[in-house]
Amino acid sequence: MVSSNGSVPGNNGALMLVSDAGRIAGIIGGGAVEFQAEQTAREVLQTGKCHTQTYTLYPDNSNGIDSVCGGIQEVYFRYIKANDKDTLQLCSELDTMYTSGKTCQLILEISESKAGLLALTSLANPPKSVEGSAKRFLAIPLVSSGGVYIFGGGHVAQQLVPILSRCDFRCTVFEDRPEYSVPSLFEGVYSTRIVNMDHLEPVAAELSVDDYVCVMTRGHQSDYQVVSQILKSKAGYIGVIGSRSKTVALKARLLKDGFTEADFERLSIPIGIEICSETPAEIAVSITAQLIKVRAIKTGSRKANYLEEKRNKDE
Repeated sequence: MVSSNGSVPGNNGALMLVSDAGRIAGIIGGGAVEFQAEQTAREVLQTGKCHTQTYTLYPDNSNGIDSVCGGIQEVYFRYIKANDKDTLQLCSELDTMYTSGKTCQLILEISESKAGLLALTSLANPPKSVEGSAKRFLAIPLVSSGGVYIFGGGHVAQQLVPILSRCDFRCTVFEDRPEYSVPSLFEGVYSTRIVNMDHLEPVAAELSVDDYVCVMTRGHQSDYQVVSQILKSKAGYIGVIGSRSKTVALKARLLKDGFTEADFERLSIPIGIEICSETPAEIAVSITAQLIKVRAIKTGSRKANYLEEKRNKDE
């Protein structure tokens, strides 16, 4: 999906891979647009010609898709040859960058008929055009630097990791109990690490503003041990599981130990958004929702910008 105007399904940069048997992976919003795009993609597989196509989504639209969305979507169809060496090499490089957690964007030239540039960059804000050229490019974020550091491998963590991983968060679980550090307990986990919760200095030194921390150890004391060390890091998000009474007690102890109001304000406690969650699975959903929102605001997604504009108008 190259561009959009108005209310449309999907986001700019959404990708879908199609073979002659149909969709293999990815989505561009679902519904009628995706159905038509899949049919067009199959035609491209026969012709081998790249092109862009615009879909209009309005009610009673005789020249487009009959939809109440009220918007326009531009979709680019890129033909990729089977066993193409350059594409396979690009996929190998992407796998390496994902494993290392490095920021990675796909640079796609929007060219007609013949396939243009397809490359990877580690630049956070790559150029969208080439000086003195009419060429058009799309920069698509594939891998975001930073991961989710989950302290505690109990019931909530075991429910949380699978949901977060499906939402493209790279999760690492930290535990001091070997039996709760088994990777098979956490579907989709990036890694598990056994640590001494009293000495997390090496872990804290790893954290950057792009990282998320979720504290959910087996007790209030160990939670405090983690929080008091992680607050000295550069972590961009620190969430702590617990009740309102725990929040009051934690704040009092932090202030007593020399931390400031500003330090406490860095914490999201109780962690997650309020959805009246009770079970570990429900709590995991609320945490995932909060991290999705934080990430969207951080990356400046279209929907996050819309919500910000709406909030400003309401105020």
